[in-house]
Amino acid sequence: MQSTSKLNTQLTGVSWSAALCGLLLAAIGCSGEVGPVEAGGQVTMSSSPLANANVVFSPIGGGIAAQGTTDAQGTFELVSADGTHGVMPGEYQVSISTYRRGDPRENIADSAETVPAKYNEQSTMREHVSVDAENQFQFELVP
Repeated sequence: MQSTSKLNTQLTGVSWSAALCGLLLAAIGCSGEVGPVEAGGQVTMSSSPLANANVVFSPIGGGIAAQGTTDAQGTFELVSADGTHGVMPGEYQVSISTYRRGDPRENIADSAETVPAKYNEQSTMREHVSVDAENQFQFELVP
């Protein structure tokens, strides 16, 4: 009879240990921390793809900004300012610009801005990046 009682006590101890480990793993897995999510899209102006435009997502309320440069089809993928591919979920102010600062040491002039100020320095565009969305944004700019 004693050996059965001792066995039950050992199994109960093992069961509690297993349950505690399970709870700890669940807590770690459900910590609520979310990493960057893939995001991108396309920019057009006057219904044509806008190439070589810099698309900047600036977090509203603080955080890490992200940017992408459009290709010949006007498409872009966002990369966080810390070099991470993607962007953290949240609310962002968006600006789009084709201006590039030149380099006088290499005799390269500044490039002209072809995007109206309402889309860059005066931008009021906002977008929401979500964990459970495609995060593919379409921007149709009107001159």
